[in-house]
Parts: sequence; structure tokens; C-alpha cells
Amino acid sequence: SVRDGRPSLGVWDGILIPVRNEFGQISALRLRRDENSANRYFWLSSKKHDGPGPGSPVGVWGWQKGQPTSGLVRVTEGEFKACAALEQTGIPSLSAPGVAQMGSPRVIQLLQTIGARAVLLAPDSDTLTNKHVKRSVRNAISTLTEAGFVVAVEVWDSAAKGIDDALAAGYAIQQISPDEYLKRLLDEPEPVESAEHPMSRRLEGVSAPSQYE
Repeated sequence: SVRDGRPSLGVWDGILIPVRNEFGQISALRLRRDENSANRYFWLSSKKHDGPGPGSPVGVWGWQKGQPTSGLVRVTEGEFKACAALEQTGIPSLSAPGVAQMGSPRVIQLLQTIGARAVLLAPDSDTLTNKHVKRSVRNAISTLTEAGFVVAVEVWDSAAKGIDDALAAGYAIQQISPDEYLKRLLDEPEPVESAEHPMSRRLEGVSAPSQYE
């Protein structure tokens, strides 16, 4: 904020997370408060406090422009999840700032820039119990498939909410087709308007790091 014509910085105790773009540049800073409250995440610069709001930046983890790619990229919600998943699997990840952004135009743009052909979508396990999250995940699946990506959805034991918790607990991460995932969301799932997604085709020509095969 600006006080008496001078900028000032006031933050809570917590972890400061750099959000990088496709050039490796820090495009935003996000704070996770140590205090366990309903809203633990805040952008360091906010329009609410007279600063330039960051918008909805998507973080790029494990890749920057000019580097080769296998064609396989994960999309998940939140910086900690993307970072942890990258460290455990070696697969470049995009961190959407919220579940509603997992199929956003910015995510599509970054996937195309990276040269992704296959996308691992890793929504939180509470998708099955939250109708608003269900809608966002369905929209992300539809948007990604319509954009031409081969999509698989990652699922795990529901005792772990995010993929970071699942990997830390040693749970197996299963990759299923969008149609199979939608059957878990809906009694009568609406078909995804895209080419068919047999699992034998899902990662055709795309190699995952050996520790994740």
C-alpha cells in the first residue's frame, strides 16, 4: 500500500512463493499464511490495498522457453502442488491459481508454448463432493480436449486432498480417461466433445520420466 506518498509492505508470517512465467521470470509473489484460517493464500500485491493486482497468473514449474520437452505436462491447482509433483515425478507442471482456471486461455496458451501433446489433469480429490468444483473440472476437461490435447485425469486415495499430499503419503497415482472420470462425477455423464481417448492412445509418443512410469 501507499502511505504518505511512500510505498509500504505489511505481510503475515508465512511462506512467500514465487510464481514464474515461461521465461523463468517471477511474475507474481504469493503468500501462504502460517495461521490456519479459511483463506491462507494472498497475493503480495493487491488492488485491494492500492497495489497493482497480479491478475490470475499461471505458474510454470520445471520448464522455461528454449528447453526441450517430452510433450507431457501436468496441470494442477496451486503452486505447492505443482512444485511437489514436479519434484516427485519430473513432469513439468502448470499451477493454476484456482480450479476454475485449470482450463483457462492462459493455460491453453502455455501448453501450446511448451509443446504439450498430452496433459495430466490433477484436480483435488474433493471434486466428487463439491458441485462447484465438479463444474470447473468438467469445463477444464472439455476445454483441453477441444484444444486438441490428449487428456488423462490423475486420481488417488481420497484420504489425501491434493496430489502433493498423495505423493507425500506414498499413494499410487492412477491415470484414467476423461470419460471414466466423468462417470465418477455424474450419474449420467455428459460426453466430452472430443476425439475418443483410449488409454493406449493417451500418451502415445510421449515419454514420462522413468520414476513415474
